[in-house]
Amino acid sequence: MPRYAGLLPLMLFVSACSDGDGSPQNESAEAFSAQVSEATHPPDKAVASRDGVIIFYDDRGSSDQAIVFVHGWNCDRDYWQLQRDYFAEDYRVISIDLAGHGQSAHNRSQWSIVAFADDVAAVVRKLDLTDVTLVGHSMGGLVVLEAAVQLGERVTRVVGVDTLRDADERFSDKRLDALVDALETDYAATVVDFAKSMFVDASHARVRDFVVRDMAAGPPDVAIGSLIAFAQYNPMSAIDALQVPFSLINSDYEETDVDVIAGRVRDFQFIEVSDVGHFIMLEDPVAFTNHLNAILNHRKR
Repeated sequence: MPRYAGLLPLMLFVSACSDGDGSPQNESAEAFSAQVSEATHPPDKAVASRDGVIIFYDDRGSSDQAIVFVHGWNCDRDYWQLQRDYFAEDYRVISIDLAGHGQSAHNRSQWSIVAFADDVAAVVRKLDLTDVTLVGHSMGGLVVLEAAVQLGERVTRVVGVDTLRDADERFSDKRLDALVDALETDYAATVVDFAKSMFVDASHARVRDFVVRDMAAGPPDVAIGSLIAFAQYNPMSAIDALQVPFSLINSDYEETDVDVIAGRVRDFQFIEVSDVGHFIMLEDPVAFTNHLNAILNHRKR
């Protein structure tokens, strides 16, 4: 079978979300959310993280080279559903539900990026993966950076997806307090507004509606704890410690300060994707998969 035959489901997905001229249809999220809920729950695997919280993950493929996908804030491992089967043809593909997300347990007493990285490290060590590309979206980009520090030589490349736009800029206490107060006052409406702001006019309505609804259904205590963890984490020490190639695939809907990372990582690659919002892997799965494929193939040389 031709190598790119695996992209056919992704191409069909894009066609289903668009009119003949490529513009998004204003359809409900029902078909897309049904695809998520039915798609991809093979027998679940689980491992205890460092603090005892049970972490669930999906494991496909059989290669010695592994890709570990890590989702973002208030998301779960199914946000990678459009990449998992495709890459499992040539790689071992792991997608993880971080603590408090998806099927993983919620009983964490202290939410932090380091603790989320413990979740990733626990899965990688349980499976004894030794040639790992870590791929993290949004908050997951911070998580995989921290996990790369923990896992050392097991990691051979790190890929961030729409993350680290301003790596050396921290949330102000005032801004963080305002966000937390809004979440505590009207959680669902705040998450809906926040999620909607991460899409652009060209975004597919079906994808947008699914993501907005799904994120708003997340547990408030986890969402608030994770947001505080995200806001308070400084990724610069992890970036400075990185000893492997680092690639960043970001949308151009907001500017990325590339220089602050490029000046600290010896082997850094920046890729910018147009006409998509924050959820590149769902909004343009073909472009995203092709970019990630090129990164992985470059590593093989």
